[in-house]
Amino acid sequence: MLVAFFAESGVESWGAIHIERSLNGGPAKGAMGPVSLGLTMAFGRFSGQFFVNKFSELKVILWDIIGSTLGIVIVAFG
Repeated sequence: MLVAFFAESGVESWGAIHIERSLNGGPAKGAMGPVSLGLTMAFGRFSGQFFVNKFSELKVILWDIIGSTLGIVIVAFG
């Protein structure tokens, strides 16, 4: 869990710095990085709770694994 929290914090903090310094975005654009990450995480957590109430936990985890794998393949080869 500690590594996951460090990774999350790193993405949130360094994402804003990357947008502002490397991509020449202003402070407002830099702030949109952490906002987008937070909204995406909130959506994922709320939808996860919704689906766990509708389906079994095992099915939800299986579909999460399939979706994550598909996302990794798209990023790797896209």
